Amino acid sequence: MTKPWLRFAELLALVLIAAGLIGLAAYMVSENRMGEAFGTVLTTIPLVVQAIRNIGTARAMNAMAEYLAQSSPVKKDDTP
Repeated sequence: MTKPWLRFAELLALVLIAAGLIGLAAYMVSENRMGEAFGTVLTTIPLVVQAIRNIGTARAMNAMAEYLAQSSPVKKDDTP
């Protein structure tokens, strides 16, 4: 697998986890367990959203590191 496929697979897995958690909360609501459903969504969905944000951050940091690795240092002039 190439890196874009890995990022897509990670994003897809996180979206499926979020959808599953929302589905679980909907089931809990249908079973008249509103407090537990609210707690599930309130505590886990923000973590999944943060993980999705971290994918973009990691991609930007990786691109910056690759760019810096390909650059060459600037020669220092001895002129004042």
